[in-house]
Amino acid sequence: MAETKLKIQWLVNAIGFGKGRISLGFCEKHPERIAFVAPNQGMTVLIPMIVRDLYLTARGCEEGKRCLIQDCPLNRTTFTSYINSAKWKKDGIPRKKNFDILLNRLSEWQGMLRQEIMRIDWTKDLTYLYTEPTIVLRRQKT
Repeated sequence: MAETKLKIQWLVNAIGFGKGRISLGFCEKHPERIAFVAPNQGMTVLIPMIVRDLYLTARGCEEGKRCLIQDCPLNRTTFTSYINSAKWKKDGIPRKKNFDILLNRLSEWQGMLRQEIMRIDWTKDLTYLYTEPTIVLRRQKT
């Protein structure tokens, strides 16, 4: 397999929760599906500016252990690989429950953002910045 470069496009600050914001990344291979989630706090705020493409090689996908498109044949993401790459821990303890909730919410967010996702122009290298989040998450009562 020859090396193939694919673009990643971002909807920055697309989701809000409290005072926080989440950016969503989309892979050119599956352009209508959320591949990456980056909370806008600390150094992760830079992810949409740094992660702009990925490479497919004979060894697989460069982002295969961080991608959230679970049914992609190149995906190798597990709870452990995602936690290690995202440093997504609370009090130093990984929260599998949070990862499962995230995976379950992706299709809901894709539906809610369908119009914005359809507007992504894959012929250009753009970042779509929202001054106000399109989706505002509220705590679910249990």
